Order: sequence, then structure tokens, then C-alpha cells
Amino acid sequence: MSHFLMGLFPLVVFWVVEEQFGTAWGLGAAMAWALGELVFGYWKFKKVDRLTLVVAAIVVVSGGVSLLTQEGIFFKLSPVLSELVMIPLFFMKGASGEPLLLEMSEKMRSKKAPEVKSQEQLIKMRRIYALMARQMIAVILIHCAVMTWAAFYSTTSVWIFWKGIGFFVLFGIWAVSLYVFSRIKNRRK
Repeated sequence: MSHFLMGLFPLVVFWVVEEQFGTAWGLGAAMAWALGELVFGYWKFKKVDRLTLVVAAIVVVSGGVSLLTQEGIFFKLSPVLSELVMIPLFFMKGASGEPLLLEMSEKMRSKKAPEVKSQEQLIKMRRIYALMARQMIAVILIHCAVMTWAAFYSTTSVWIFWKGIGFFVLFGIWAVSLYVFSRIKNRRK
């Protein structure tokens, strides 16, 4: 979630500043915000997370290209690039036998969460998380398609909606359908 918000803030800054002062100022503010997040992260944690660095680099490079070409479209496509970076991570981690979603959930798990008790449970969890990862790739690709459409054919407000709330709408539809299908499958047993 923090990575999502980290990637969203420069875009919201762009939107707000662009509305008031124009595209060039919006791009400059977004790039400054992304760099500021890196500095703050290093100051607070004494390290910079690799994903944070990648997302900030995409924002700064796409913003720079947009400034040079006077076309905001390159910056508007930066969320698509950021999300497309996630797809190989899902594939590589899944192929290694440690699905990315499992790794992320283990990092977030509290000390009170139940531990895996058997190798059989661990294998089942890996299988479930690998399936979820493949489904998340589909959600990410759908979101990328919508974001690309919004970047090219819609307003900045619509684009920012799909970057923020729109992602949660798609994610929510996926999560609810996952729940419904698992309930149907369990009733058949």
C-alpha cells in the first residue's frame, strides 16, 4: 500500500499544479516531489527501497522527457510503466517457488499471526499465492490498458481517478470475485 501511495503522490501533485499553473510547472513539481520522497526515505530509514527508487526514476525520466518534448503524455504513461515493472517481478518470483504476494504477506504479517505448521500447508499456500499472482497480472494489465486510454484520450482528472480510486475499484472487483468463486467451489465439495 505504501508503494501505491508513494507512486500516487507525485501524480496528484502534477494534477493540482498543472490545473493552476500549466503542464511544465506540474511536471517540475511532480519530479521534485518524487526526488523529495527519495531524500526523505533515506533520511528517515537510512536506505532507499529498490521499488521506490525505480518508481521515482520512472517519474523523473518520464517527466524530463515530457518537459523536453512539451508533451505531458510521457509523464501520464509513467504509472503504466511502473505497473508493467511489477509483471516480471510476479513471474520471476513465481518461477522461483516464492510467489511475490506470499513474500509481501510474510513481511506484513504480525507476530501474532499463526505460523505455517506443516510443509503441506506451505505448499498449499504457495500454490494459492501463485494463482493469485497470475490473476493480479491480469488486473494490472487491465489497469494499464485503462490508464493508457485515459492518458491519450481523456482529461487529467479522469486519468488521476483511474490511477487512484479506479485501481481500487478494479482490485475490489477482483477480490470480491475471488471470494465468490472460492465460496462456490467450497460448497461443491
